[in-house]
Amino acid sequence: MQFSRIAVVHNPAGGSANPKRLDALCQAFAEQGAKVVRYATEPGPSPGTAQALQAVADGSDLIVAVGGDGTVREVAEASRTTGVMMAAYQGGTSNVFAESFYAMLEPSRFASMIMSGVPQRIDLIEAEYKPADTDQVRRELCLTGICTGPMAKAITGTSKRAKKLCGPLAYAINAGLSFLRQRQTSLHFSTERQSWLADVTTAVVLNLTPPSYAKISRGCNASDGLLDLVLFQVEKTRQLPGLLYKLAVSRPDQSSRYSRYRVRELTISGVKPFDVNLDGEAVLTSSIKLTVLPQALPIVVA
Repeated sequence: MQFSRIAVVHNPAGGSANPKRLDALCQAFAEQGAKVVRYATEPGPSPGTAQALQAVADGSDLIVAVGGDGTVREVAEASRTTGVMMAAYQGGTSNVFAESFYAMLEPSRFASMIMSGVPQRIDLIEAEYKPADTDQVRRELCLTGICTGPMAKAITGTSKRAKKLCGPLAYAINAGLSFLRQRQTSLHFSTERQSWLADVTTAVVLNLTPPSYAKISRGCNASDGLLDLVLFQVEKTRQLPGLLYKLAVSRPDQSSRYSRYRVRELTISGVKPFDVNLDGEAVLTSSIKLTVLPQALPIVVA
C-alpha cells in the first residue's frame, strides 16, 4: 500500500528507547515518499492513545507504534476506534505484538515492506476486571494475552535496570525462576461451554503467538475468533524437568502437567486476589473476564 502521511507514535522513556534507530525509521519512510510526523508520548493516562488520536485528526493514514507492548496497546485503541491502519516496530525491551507479525528488520527494510505490505484485520481481547484496591471496574484492550501466578509477577516485576542490562533475557530469567518457586493457586474457570475448578501454577491466555511463545500453544493465531487457554499444573519440583523438556521439543501437549482449551469468552476468578500480567501490565484482582473481539484491529503486515 502507499501511505502519504505516516504518524510515528513513540515512547521516548521506554526501557530500550533508541533515538538513532527512531531517526533512521522516520528517514526510511520519508525516502519512500511519505510525510512523516513524530508524536512522542508524555506522562498521563493512555498517552499513546491520545497521540494516535491526534495523529488521525491531523490526517495520518498510517500509525506506526514504536515502543513496547504498552505503547502498541494504546495505539491499537485509537486504531480500532478510528479504523486507521497501524503497524508496530520493536522499540522497547519487549514487544510481543511486533514479534508476532514483523521480523526485527533494519529501518529501511521495514519501511519498504510496510509500504508494499498487506492490510488485514485481527482479533483483540476485551479485558474486564476490578483491581483489588478499588471498587471501580476497568475495561481494557489486550492484544497478546495474559498469564497468572508467579510467572506474571516475575515478568511485570522485572526492573528497568535489568531490562537495560539484559534486554529480553531479563524476562526469561525471571520467568524461569518463577517455575522453581512454583506455588499452585486454586482458580475457577468459566467459558461459554463449561465451568471448572483447578489448582494451577500458571494459566496463560493467548490471542496470538510470537516465535518465542509458539511452543506453548500450537496453531494459535489472531484471526480465528478464539482464545487459547493453557494451564500448567506443577505440584512438585520433580515434575518440572519433564514439563520443561516437553516445552523444549515443542510437545508440551504430551505432558500430563499441561492442558489447553480454545474458547471465545473466559472468566477466571479466585477466592483470594491473584497476580495477572495483562500485555505487560501488572494487575491484582479476584476476577477477570476476557472476551474476543473478532477482526477488530486493522493492521498492515510487512
